[in-house]
Amino acid sequence: MNGLLDDPDDPIGDAVELVTSELVTNVVVHTDHGGVLRAWDPKPGVPLRLGVEDSDNEVPAPRPIARAFGGRGLQIIDSLADAWGVDALVGGGKIVWAEFARDTARSESGHRDDVGVDGFEA
Repeated sequence: MNGLLDDPDDPIGDAVELVTSELVTNVVVHTDHGGVLRAWDPKPGVPLRLGVEDSDNEVPAPRPIARAFGGRGLQIIDSLADAWGVDALVGGGKIVWAEFARDTARSESGHRDDVGVDGFEA
């Protein structure tokens, strides 16, 4: 994410880095062939968007109860991103994406003030 988030005061920097890690970890752990990470940051006023594309057709779903090790990735993404989802790709595969708006109010913990971990959009 170097070059994309160079400003240490960027209000979405920490959230974008953590969600990037979660998206990449998910594609490495849950697919056989890895994936491709893409990021778009059109600025100003348009959310930064991350997407990880892979060839697996299985749509990820948040687990109701996380295991002792793992199982919290989508909950983390949901708590930090302003929006996220999964889109099927023509010809197979999917892209799991997350968006971050710099003008969204966040608490000191970095979480969105308007949503809890229990509310999933996907």
